Amino acid sequence: MTEQTRCIMCKHFTLRPRTRTGSNEPLREQDRQYSKTGLGRCAHTQESYRWHSAECPRECAKAVPIDADQVQARRAYIANIALVST
Repeated sequence: MTEQTRCIMCKHFTLRPRTRTGSNEPLREQDRQYSKTGLGRCAHTQESYRWHSAECPRECAKAVPIDADQVQARRAYIANIALVST
């Protein structure tokens, strides 16, 4: 059985847009838009069009915890980009 976690507390979660350019540009723009609402991607997700809520509780066997300072920095980043985009 896996423990309940939140994506924002995991090493595999990112709010950053994809790095490859070219045909990925529409997905990079979606990454930017979704991150403003607190949605990001998991390094273990294979689907291109899948974003996860940073704060939604979930069970994940692959979760790797990060330290509390990193979690707070991610929360501040989400709050900041949400304010900038309004």
